[in-house]
Amino acid sequence: MPITLYYRKIYQMKKYYAIGLFILASALFAYHFYAAGNAEENIDTSIQEITARLNPPLSVSYSKVEVSPFSGDIRFRDLNIIRDQDIRRARSVRFDFSYFDFLNISLFGAEYGLKRISSGDIIFSRLSFTNRANLMEIKVDSLTANYSGDLWKLLRIGFKDTATVSGHSLRATGTQFTFSRPGDFGIIKADTVLLDNSLRVQPKGESLSGSVSLQRLTWNPPASFGDRYRFFIQGFGYQTDSIPFREAEVKFNYESQTNLLSIQDMSLSSELFTGSMAGALQIDSVSFSDSSIEDASIQFVNLAPQLQNFLSNAEKLFGVTIPIADSTLSMSLSGTVDNPKIRLGGN
Repeated sequence: MPITLYYRKIYQMKKYYAIGLFILASALFAYHFYAAGNAEENIDTSIQEITARLNPPLSVSYSKVEVSPFSGDIRFRDLNIIRDQDIRRARSVRFDFSYFDFLNISLFGAEYGLKRISSGDIIFSRLSFTNRANLMEIKVDSLTANYSGDLWKLLRIGFKDTATVSGHSLRATGTQFTFSRPGDFGIIKADTVLLDNSLRVQPKGESLSGSVSLQRLTWNPPASFGDRYRFFIQGFGYQTDSIPFREAEVKFNYESQTNLLSIQDMSLSSELFTGSMAGALQIDSVSFSDSSIEDASIQFVNLAPQLQNFLSNAEKLFGVTIPIADSTLSMSLSGTVDNPKIRLGGN
């Protein structure tokens, strides 16, 4: 066989192989987009079917649901969930799970796929929670959460399925946190929020435990508070409408069956002091301000010299004794959230 004919056949074989690979790659590429579109339809259909069966009704709306053809990520845009007095919103929510999870949803439906997801990352953008009854609002600019558990059962809990038995854990980091409640509370803002929580759900109730930490936070008290205590606040070099703190953290356990919030440790640190609190709160389901404080003890340590001087002057001015030992001030707390009673010295 002439050498030129041999090389010509080799060239043709390579060309056929290249064409075959191109066709295969194109088919796989097209299949990914087909599977993504199929997954989007399955998710949308499942959400509508589930919410239609709920009583009382739950409203779930979003401008678009998108499934990435190659990574399998699921993204909801302009998500709104409304039930009774609670409104949850997010500019976008992205579920970052494995590609096999995506295939399960695409091929066998959203319920089948979601039932097999036990871990993954969830990324929220412009997340907010609002209660229309008391106008309490919680917002974060961004929140990245690592979840482990049973995602399908967690979603059913969100849909108020009280028969679900399951365990879940969530670790999250958020930015630009805001908590506000109209009235005499004001607004708390923090650069960073850290969550490390676990949730146990049984037919008799839910148990939530873990910790919440706020870093580099500011309290914006209501104007009435600032006007009333202007002299003291400005005396420490702060603005009456913006009081800074370094960090706040609470470690807790909440039982929905008894509505009891147990606080293992709540800490707050600033330039003036470091405070810690332990106790329990019997939550009033009708009015949070009427919730009763039980067995609460508070300690303030590392009192700054200017704060110690202030307390010393207060003793002379008001004729009271403020028991401070080794730069530590102790007290106990009782009563209700709206009308707490403080006893110095913890007695």
